[in-house]
Amino acid sequence: MKRYIFLLSTALLCATAIHAVTINVTPGSGTLRTAVTNAAAGDVLILTDGEYNESSSIKPTVALTIQAAEGAKPVLKLSSRLEIKADFALKGVTIKSTTDVIRCVTADAHYNLTISDCLFCLGGETATTSASTPPVITAIGQKSPSR
Repeated sequence: MKRYIFLLSTALLCATAIHAVTINVTPGSGTLRTAVTNAAAGDVLILTDGEYNESSSIKPTVALTIQAAEGAKPVLKLSSRLEIKADFALKGVTIKSTTDVIRCVTADAHYNLTISDCLFCLGGETATTSASTPPVITAIGQKSPSR
């Protein structure tokens, strides 16, 4: 009986560990938000060439990576923002937005945010922020460090 329970436990653990998958997301309206909503922890969402138009906030709540396919230059057009609530990586994507792009909702949680090889176009300016453009990243619910 102990051996049976051990084997069942091992099988369930392995099934959970290998659940993370690579998902190809096609350009279009709402396709990325749908993929993020349906993603499991550890999934990698691959974006191809084209435009991903998102009119609603994208809210990853599990550890997730969104990245460009090899050699691709996807463009994410946001009318709202990415509201990050878990470990998150964004790689090789151009983001066009008129608002702050990434909002980290921290509360009492701590997680990793990785952004690499991305281009941000905010309010007509490219890869820069100024007093006239919103910040790329804002954090809400963040506690001040103890001194």
